[in-house]
Amino acid sequence: MPVTWRCNCPRRPSAPPPSPLRRRAPSPVPRASATCWPPERPWSSCDRRARAPSPLGWHPPPRATSVRGPGRSCAPTGWPTTARPPSPRWPTPRSCRRPHSPGRTSTSPERCSSGSPRTAMRCPPEHPSTSSWGSAPPGQRTDDMARSPRPPKALIPLVLVLVLVAAGVGGWYWWQGRSRSTTTSEALTGIVETTTYQVAALAAGRVTEVKVAEGDRVAEGDVMVRLDDRTSALQVTQAEAAVTAAKAAVRQAVDDKVSAADLEAARARQTQAEAARSLAEVQRDQTTVRAPHAGTVTTVSTNVGQSAAPGRTLVTVVDPTQPYVRIYLPEPRLGEAHIGQQVDITSDIDATTRHGTVTTIATDPEFSPHNIVTKSQRISLVYEVRVRIDDTSGALKAGLPVDVALR
Repeated sequence: MPVTWRCNCPRRPSAPPPSPLRRRAPSPVPRASATCWPPERPWSSCDRRARAPSPLGWHPPPRATSVRGPGRSCAPTGWPTTARPPSPRWPTPRSCRRPHSPGRTSTSPERCSSGSPRTAMRCPPEHPSTSSWGSAPPGQRTDDMARSPRPPKALIPLVLVLVLVAAGVGGWYWWQGRSRSTTTSEALTGIVETTTYQVAALAAGRVTEVKVAEGDRVAEGDVMVRLDDRTSALQVTQAEAAVTAAKAAVRQAVDDKVSAADLEAARARQTQAEAARSLAEVQRDQTTVRAPHAGTVTTVSTNVGQSAAPGRTLVTVVDPTQPYVRIYLPEPRLGEAHIGQQVDITSDIDATTRHGTVTTIATDPEFSPHNIVTKSQRISLVYEVRVRIDDTSGALKAGLPVDVALR
């Protein structure tokens, strides 16, 4: 029985070559291969005709099986219906290699289309699209990986220099913008102050009674301290007696029908006595120290039995309903503030943002305001700005540091 030789060699679809700048991902399509029986059989003339380049740019499938010689036949199979015809730029390789199975060790050397072992002669190169990416065993590099282009080492320092220059320029612009915004919106620190009344004695005398203590709320006109008023009371009594006598003299002059000059003199003495009485009453009232304004007593500087001199402060009263902040604005920022401007006030006692209004701006600069301690701020010109706090609840106590931000 004659032996029939058959070669089923499916053609591989061609594809455009991959870009040399990037690695091609593994193709989901299985690698096309050809199996020949036997592997050592050289290609016949029919195979060569079937694989010869076509002027049409692709190879049409053969119509029938051609027989070459007695007992030998070659039946090349047609193109798959889903594959594209090869490009004329890349002719179909004429190799016939055994498909590689991962993890399998070949016991016999692979052979080329001529039947010789691979070590004896070089096989024709395959189309780049037919190479199986990632088919090499783990730890080994494939030919595509070895031949992949790499950037020249001379460009690496240039790229690093460009990156550093760009980072430096960007950082400089960022710092300039940050400094400008910080200078514009920087909050100023001030101390909460209130209207303070230093209440002093107007007359000399010994303290006989202290009716208030620190922290007490007082209304306008409330008595806080009393001095010894016995001397002033006697003076008032004496002045009243003089007034009574002057009035009697005037009535007697009218009854006696004295001359007009004498009557006028009697009336003048009456007026003088009344003035002396009023002065005695004022001196008597000065022995009583009263609150000049409603507020809170913060300091009591006297005790019962002590002597009070005119002008000596006995009690300090603070009005918590009229708090204000005194800030010092640097000369470059003087144009940011104006009378009636609204500001935001924050403190450390809570997270509430309170509001205020600029009431006064000093016309003369200062060099050393009392609440600036740094040397850089002491040598710069500043202007005092007073801000009235709209919150009159008394939450901001006198002496509390706050931050004031101009809108």
